[in-house]
Amino acid sequence: MERYRAIPQGYMTAGAVAKKMSVTVRTLQHYDKEGLLSPSAMSEGGRRLYTDKDIIKHFDSETLDHIRNRFDKESGIVFMLHFLHLQDEAIQLHADGIPAESQRGQQFAKDYWVLIMEFTGRNTDLLPKLIQMGQSDEFGQEWTQKQAKANAFIEPALGAYFSNEGIDPFQEATP
Repeated sequence: MERYRAIPQGYMTAGAVAKKMSVTVRTLQHYDKEGLLSPSAMSEGGRRLYTDKDIIKHFDSETLDHIRNRFDKESGIVFMLHFLHLQDEAIQLHADGIPAESQRGQQFAKDYWVLIMEFTGRNTDLLPKLIQMGQSDEFGQEWTQKQAKANAFIEPALGAYFSNEGIDPFQEATP
């Protein structure tokens, strides 16, 4: 693990990651201790330094199951990590000009829909609440702007996916 005097570009302190994940720094320290989420670097002063890749790479399906089983009351964290990753991916796909109807766009839409269905326990009655929450400005202007950029890809991709798969998201809960 590298040590840095200043925080290099692309790295975040534990405080920044905790804020991004809506958890406490203490929770991150616990994740590090348990080997669930470790920083990729440390500052000279001993501060944990994370990258977005650190957050995402540790959450493969086996780790997700472990976290869900051990930290059930914090299962929203798992959703948020995946959601933030998919949000960033949607922004990148849109920026790269990937068509929502393309194979890549449809794989993204499937992954997104599966995440939503897992999070809601396949309860489509929760979809309007999730949509409303996603459009809320209670998370700040930066969040609202980022979500709007992501939605520029997500909405047409999901629309095409639902049409191709014959899914009515408010009636059918099958991904």
